[in-house]
Amino acid sequence: MYKDELVLHYLPLVRMVADRLSLRLPRSVEHDDLMSAGIFGLFKSVEAFDPDKNARFETYCRLRVRGAMIDFLRQVDWIPREARNRGSRLHEAIAELRDKLDRDPTDLELAR
Repeated sequence: MYKDELVLHYLPLVRMVADRLSLRLPRSVEHDDLMSAGIFGLFKSVEAFDPDKNARFETYCRLRVRGAMIDFLRQVDWIPREARNRGSRLHEAIAELRDKLDRDPTDLELAR
């Protein structure tokens, strides 16, 4: 009974975390999918929380919920993380050279 009340009480926290995380994601990621993953994280945090560790439940729960959402996103992502990191570094290099040169960099300039 106590655990059910905790879950009901912290459902708005799951929505808040999903809302914030979805701001940084493409529109193709469904908000409901994030919510579902977050609710599983909430269940797990209710089960695993240890009050003797001097941590606030809300803080612990927020981390577990966000982690569950990120784990879900990694599961459904078809592009490996390293490929995404390389793409981000490439975009940063292009932007940096564009600012420095006041034009689009050539492939050779970018390669250097």
